This record gives sequence, structure tokens and C-alpha cells, in this order.
Amino acid sequence: MFGKKVSQSQCAEVFGVHRNTIAAWLRQGCPFDQKANKSQGLDWVLDTAQVAQWREEKAASDASGRTDNLQIDIQTEKARLAYHQANLAELDEQVQRGKYVDIVTFEKVIADAFITIRQRMMNVPQRVTPLVVGLTDEMQVKKIIDNEVRDVLTELSEHEF
Repeated sequence: MFGKKVSQSQCAEVFGVHRNTIAAWLRQGCPFDQKANKSQGLDWVLDTAQVAQWREEKAASDASGRTDNLQIDIQTEKARLAYHQANLAELDEQVQRGKYVDIVTFEKVIADAFITIRQRMMNVPQRVTPLVVGLTDEMQVKKIIDNEVRDVLTELSEHEF
């Protein structure tokens, strides 16, 4: 089997993994033709055929070493699955009770609330203008505006969205 001589980055592309994965493989004993040396400007050179063969051998070795623990792993994973299924069922129940809502529903309620707040606040000048026309006392004008804003905020706080 003939491989292609590639850099670490190119090897990552060939095997469809991140460059850091190739670095991890090298630390685990992956074969190479040339070691990187930054001071000399050298990059790793790997033979894709050798890397592929090393990966197959490593996978076989890892699999054969795990047969003793396979039953324990299956039991552990079944227990984890049951635990997560129970949590999911509890969450579904709480959603049905209305304790939680999905993010889309929440975003819509919040958007509607902001629209309502904006509309009501934009109407304050129209409601206040007739009340302050002809007034010359600045404190009286401020009090009327303050009362109107407080009325809008009180009404909004009592509004169900």
C-alpha cells in the first residue's frame, strides 16, 4: 500500500479530523517520516498509508483490550440512559404543567411585551399635550408627565402578556 507524503494539516484534511487530533495521534505513537522542527522551519511529514494502518491497528488493539469491560460499559450506559430518560420525562411533565416554556414561545411573549410597551409609551405625548397646554409652571408640567408615565407603567405591570 502506497501512501502520500503530507503535512500535519494535510493529514488532518485527508482523515477528516482537526489538526489537533493529528497532534494527539503523534503523541500516541502515530508513525511519521519527519518530525517538525520550528527552529529549522520543518513541518511534520506523514505517510497517509502508514497513518491509516496505524489507526486500524490501534482501533483493533483498543477494541480487544476492552472486551473485559464491555459488559460493565453496557450496564453503565443503560443506567445513564435510564437516568436521562427519567429526567426528560420529568421535564416534559413540568412543561405540560406550564412551569417551563420553549424558547420560541418565550421570545414571542417578550417581543409582544416590548411592542406593547413601545406603543403605549409613544402615546404619552398625545395624552399629555392637552393637559399641559397653557401651563407655565414647570413643576406642574413635570408632575403631569410623571403621572402619565407612571400610569402607563402601572397599566403595563398589570397587563398579562
